[in-house]
Amino acid sequence: MESIEASGKSIDEAIHQALLRLGKRRDEVDITVLQEPVRGTFGIGSKEARIRATVRSTPTTSGAVITPEMADAILGPSSDDDELYDHDEMYLEDEADDEYEDDEYSDEAEEEEEEEEATEEEHAPFLASSNFPGVAAAASAEKNSELPFIETPSREDVEITVDVLQHILRYMNIRATVQVRSTSPLTLNIHGINENLGLLIGRRGETLAALQLLVNLIVAHLTGHRLRIIVDAENYRVRREENLRSLALRVAQQVRSYRRSIALEAMPPHERRIVHLALADSADVTTESIGEGDERRVVISLKRPGR
Repeated sequence: MESIEASGKSIDEAIHQALLRLGKRRDEVDITVLQEPVRGTFGIGSKEARIRATVRSTPTTSGAVITPEMADAILGPSSDDDELYDHDEMYLEDEADDEYEDDEYSDEAEEEEEEEEATEEEHAPFLASSNFPGVAAAASAEKNSELPFIETPSREDVEITVDVLQHILRYMNIRATVQVRSTSPLTLNIHGINENLGLLIGRRGETLAALQLLVNLIVAHLTGHRLRIIVDAENYRVRREENLRSLALRVAQQVRSYRRSIALEAMPPHERRIVHLALADSADVTTESIGEGDERRVVISLKRPGR
């Protein structure tokens, strides 16, 4: 069994260091305390905590998974409200600096993320059902993309969009209120969901994204033009965006401390763009996206001298 020793100013810090080095979760290792931390007198005789971490002989997945203790170290303790949103685990993978070309995130990179996000929306499948008004008659994404794009929705557009979303929710047996948060872009928030919030949002917001795509397609068919419509549920997207910004800043600090690149978990284009923008003005840290398809992720690295 794999076993290492680690030290830190406290037992928790020593365990944290061991978990990072092993790439394991807390429940995947056995901890033996070898030395309790000793403060000493005026700094004389002080000793750091020292532990031995032994990997348990159970099959585990690869990659360093952020446990609740490790998440607190990166993001800080989560509020009670955040537990309602079924946040997925964050995966961080240490990478050698020379494995990536640390190009500074530029306007071109931002446009690439936006184009990929648009392509993903255009080609994503949608569920057609005769139960949903307008869905059976709705054209494919390619046909909808040929319709003119309207930046500012009319009052009638807003009313149609709200009605479509309310109709879908009724067929899903979800009792909730649809709020218009803004009209530029047209953003609707599903409010007052007493149950099944996790099912409506889905893993990493995938179900909510599918619902948003469905609303966009139906409204485009009914109005004869395209709008940018964002569907949120109990402000999940707002909270997710705040968490991603916070994660980006905290991981950037880890990159500075450990002086090595860190890859975040795989994310959809619009979430990667949030991370890129959060660190776009950093003087010493840069970001880039690597991987293909669903495994595409952001790597945060130190800028090379001269960049």
